[in-house]
Amino acid sequence: MTASDERLRHAALPNGLRIVARRLPGRGAVGVAVNYRAGFRGEPEGRSGMAHLFEHLMFQGSAGFGAGGHFGYVQRLGGTVSGNTFTDISDFHQVVPAGNERRVLEMEADRMQHLILDQERLDVQRRVVLEEINLKVRGAPYGGFPWTVLPRAVYSGWHNAHNGYGDEADLMEITVQECRDFYASAYAPGNAVVAVAGDVDPGRLVDEAVEVFGGLDDRGTPKPPPLDETPGTSPRTHHHRDALAPRPALAIGRPLPAPSDIDRYAAFVVASMWLTGNDHSPLRRALDARGVPCASVCGLFGPWLAAEPDTFTFVAHHDPGGRNAVVDLFDEACERLAATGDDGIGPARRQAHVSLLAQQDSVLGETRALARSELLFGDPGLVRRAMLATATVPATHVHAAARELADHRGRGYAELTTEGQA
Repeated sequence: MTASDERLRHAALPNGLRIVARRLPGRGAVGVAVNYRAGFRGEPEGRSGMAHLFEHLMFQGSAGFGAGGHFGYVQRLGGTVSGNTFTDISDFHQVVPAGNERRVLEMEADRMQHLILDQERLDVQRRVVLEEINLKVRGAPYGGFPWTVLPRAVYSGWHNAHNGYGDEADLMEITVQECRDFYASAYAPGNAVVAVAGDVDPGRLVDEAVEVFGGLDDRGTPKPPPLDETPGTSPRTHHHRDALAPRPALAIGRPLPAPSDIDRYAAFVVASMWLTGNDHSPLRRALDARGVPCASVCGLFGPWLAAEPDTFTFVAHHDPGGRNAVVDLFDEACERLAATGDDGIGPARRQAHVSLLAQQDSVLGETRALARSELLFGDPGLVRRAMLATATVPATHVHAAARELADHRGRGYAELTTEGQA
């Protein structure tokens, strides 16, 4: 129990699994999220796409449930179920009417210990993943841009820089034995967190989860791959050709402070909101006047969704020859923010705060935040505290963030060119 929140309970099992439960009264529903430290950066080198492929395989049957059985059972309860693969996390989550959470825990424990992996399942899901890549990346304008390409401009190490969706050659070489080895380590209890939030008694829920998961084998806790990198002294550029894109695009990225350094990281979240968060944001207005849509975000998928290093991302879709003007306007806006007073930063603070809390203001959002907060940072409350911190981050921190964003050292560029460009 934490001193600050009597509705929160947590436990660590001898097999390494961590369990977190929080009561959210009056919701009538319960969220269950199982997060594994098995995202893109946890893939074996030379096996890009394995983490995403494994997300699919986790729904293809375990000892107690056939292929699709997990989906079917949760839906028959009146619930919803899904999974996502991110930079450092594979996230499996469901929401069910209150009172059904134990059965969901039992299904999650079954596939954590008894997932069925064979050649037929691998072949089918490999085809599904390759078709998804063909549809969403190769077959769509700006498909996967910038998150599949920007990391190679920002980072040099394979785990940080590679395309997490996966290269076809890598995916085709994955064997059943490699899948079994990946499952044995990356999907071990010691590499996972189970989080439950909603209309539950946290103490009872933790006791039940201990019963359900306590008998699972201790398969150890894999050591995360080395991710630390020294930022370069000069910017790097990665060129990407997109035959379907109607106009060029530019993405700018740079490493962020450690997500656990809440105030510094929150300052970049506020800076991003100030730059492009709404129609009145200075950088968005300047680029809109040139017919150039833009957006920025902390993290490739959102703030506090990855371990260190995380990536600030800015994207603009411009006319041919407009790349340098975009960079100049980005730099000018950052310099302007570095000189903006507290009153001028206030609206961005408030919008960042409200926007982040709105994303979490549900049983599912709270549950997933609990899981990743404990898994990535060893603190189930860090993500929520971080979101709250955006409302109060000092202007001096935002100024420092703006100066870092304006500094070209350590910056990466992903330049998307169209079929007709030289």
